[in-house]
Amino acid sequence: MDQDVRVDSVDELGELADSFNQMATELKRSFEELEGRVAQRTAELKDAKDAADQANKAKSTFFANISHEIRTPLAAVLGYLELLWDRGKSAQQADRPWPTARYCLPVSSHAEKPIFQVERIIADRDATSEGAGSDLLRPKTENLVTVTRTLRRLGP
Repeated sequence: MDQDVRVDSVDELGELADSFNQMATELKRSFEELEGRVAQRTAELKDAKDAADQANKAKSTFFANISHEIRTPLAAVLGYLELLWDRGKSAQQADRPWPTARYCLPVSSHAEKPIFQVERIIADRDATSEGAGSDLLRPKTENLVTVTRTLRRLGP
């Protein structure tokens, strides 16, 4: 396409050569325009991918931070409630009233709800980012006394 067909005649062969040269010039211009559009679109897609990667990283950081900011204080509250419950039980066993112990279980169950909600949000996020069939159940160490109390409270 970089070469012209040279015919120095004014007959049909000359007209054909001129037409061919014109088509070759237009084709070359079209290819150049197409290459420019492809390069521009490729740059736009790269920018969009970079922005998506950055947003995904920010989302992961956000979930890690919010999870930590919610779980850490609630874990401390639950720990103190368990201490109060245990102290209340031992005080009752020693025939001494410990009125605050009866409030521990309801407060504990309400404090656990945000933890479960955060874990569910994280599990949902992991499921969508890892695709179908991801492992949503993870082994977790639990306090048997707390589980038993919760199940007893739920009761029949």
